[in-house]
Amino acid sequence: MENEGRVILVDVKELKNHPRNAEIYGEENVSDLVAQIEAYGGIADPLKIKEDYTIISGHRRRQAARELGMKKVPCQIVSYDSEEEELAALVMLNYHRTKTNEQKAREGMALEEALRAEGMERKIKALRESHADRDPGSLSDAPEEADDSSEDTATGDKKGRTRDIVADAVKISSGRTFDRMKKVINAADDLRAEGKADDAAFLLQMLDKSVKPASNLLDAGYLDLPDEERELIRNGKMSVNEFVATKSSKPKPKLSFKQLVKNLCSTERVLSNVVQAVDSLDENEVDELIKSLDKIKTMLTTVTAKVEQRKNPQY
Repeated sequence: MENEGRVILVDVKELKNHPRNAEIYGEENVSDLVAQIEAYGGIADPLKIKEDYTIISGHRRRQAARELGMKKVPCQIVSYDSEEEELAALVMLNYHRTKTNEQKAREGMALEEALRAEGMERKIKALRESHADRDPGSLSDAPEEADDSSEDTATGDKKGRTRDIVADAVKISSGRTFDRMKKVINAADDLRAEGKADDAAFLLQMLDKSVKPASNLLDAGYLDLPDEERELIRNGKMSVNEFVATKSSKPKPKLSFKQLVKNLCSTERVLSNVVQAVDSLDENEVDELIKSLDKIKTMLTTVTAKVEQRKNPQY
């Protein structure tokens, strides 16, 4: 392409938003950027655009320019070898921007998609190392909250490696944290598709405050609650932490598993002795024994049902 790499002035009205940009970043307030451009006296970093004037990097700058009444903006034409490389560039050229947890998660999901193509791991790494494009005066992201759960980074499986590459690329603390964020995003998108916009907005607000509580809320069964109970949680009338703690708490056994098994073995030996002693019992003793055995049978039925429920939870 004749103009590739060169900085040219392009009419703001001719520029087109990338079709994936709103999906990842949503609608954004650019008042801070407007002030920065005014203070600087113009746009410092040219927008990155394709030959057809589709923006790869610079959607916020274009929006700010429109609000400032600018007619033309500096642009640099770029090209990519594949749709996956273009998608990766759309994300990685925003490396320095301050982003919400939702935006980081959606960036990661886009990079996961790009990584399906051969050779993209290397290209994403190169994009990250070069990440020179930024809004003038923008601040670096605040560090993502640490994941306090242990993570096995030596599994070597493709899924684990992909999530770790993605997390590192979009400044998320770990692949496990990214998985949690993605779970919340997917749940929110499903809720929105079902017409439950309030629930979707609530989950995304929680995610932007802190990842783990939002993920724990889903694990505790928030989506399965009746509408009125979800509304109580959304309105703060039922504490999220209290709900999660109630649903996730498990009764602790009074005895260890080894002690339970040992006691069962002792019970088995006692019953074996009973079998041998039955013939020597009188009528009253037999009646008393039957009453005791009925109690034992009732308890065995209860225990067996509980064990089967754990073994086959769908039932």
